[in-house]
Amino acid sequence: MTNNNLLKLDEDTKNVIMEISALSGIPQNIVKEVLEYLLCSWAIKVADNPENYAALTIPYLGRVNVKYSKDKVLPNGEISPEVDTFVDLASNFKKLVGDVYYERDICLIPMLQRKIEQAIMVASSSME
Repeated sequence: MTNNNLLKLDEDTKNVIMEISALSGIPQNIVKEVLEYLLCSWAIKVADNPENYAALTIPYLGRVNVKYSKDKVLPNGEISPEVDTFVDLASNFKKLVGDVYYERDICLIPMLQRKIEQAIMVASSSME
């Protein structure tokens, strides 16, 4: 298996990279490189642990606990790793989901206005 197969981008990931780039003013290729580094770093954390386990923190979202169990050989001869996961969402993210569900406009409009204003400031300062 080559690295190119591991780092293929699906449409959701491409959209996340584009959004981060647009909001931060950081070029898409840099955002992609940072996310690829995190992916590799997390895989190393799991592989380096004698118990094949790591708790990976995803900012604002929570933690993903990952445990590599074993390799499974498929009928076509391909090796497929078996990985167990458990997601522990951050309490603030859970609250945000609830707030958005019940009070979308009251909750999101002020937050998104601040984010848009910040993005405009970043974009205008990078043009100077």
